[in-house]
Amino acid sequence: MFLGNGPFYTYSFGSMGQSIATAQQSEFFQWFQMEETERRPERPGILIRFRPSGDKFHDLCYLDTLSVSGGDVVRTELMVQRTFIDGTDRLFAQDLVKSFLVGALPDACQQILQDFMRDIVALGGDGITPGFQVFRGRQKNWSTQTGWSRLSFANLPLPEGLAFVLQIGPNPTAPNARLVEG
Repeated sequence: MFLGNGPFYTYSFGSMGQSIATAQQSEFFQWFQMEETERRPERPGILIRFRPSGDKFHDLCYLDTLSVSGGDVVRTELMVQRTFIDGTDRLFAQDLVKSFLVGALPDACQQILQDFMRDIVALGGDGITPGFQVFRGRQKNWSTQTGWSRLSFANLPLPEGLAFVLQIGPNPTAPNARLVEG
């Protein structure tokens, strides 16, 4: 949605690894019981949508992963409805976003983004970083790039309603980024 239409790169998404298979074995996927709910072609490969299997949160959020043949991930995008973030279950929504970031960002990125990570990890807190302000719905968007990753946060109107969307992809100059051919 934010990172453009190519060229595309794969890299290792923190503890989620480089492939769909390793991501599905990660603590994030296991803890939130993420299950595949949709699969469709999208350039440069296939987009796979995952949702929590539990009824309570199933329709409030989803995770899209764009992968190439062989299963290597090009980008990952978490959508969380604003009603979830702003409602009575907001601590669960914040835990979902925090856990996704901790799982998908390499440790070096978490260190570079330490102020934001401190804000998002403090459940129920009221952080001041631009990224946290977008998460809380006080700003429309924010993006940043580290030596390894590109992050984009936005509050967007989607068919499901107003949503917070967080996208992570590789910085093309990252040491572990690999250009996708074709």
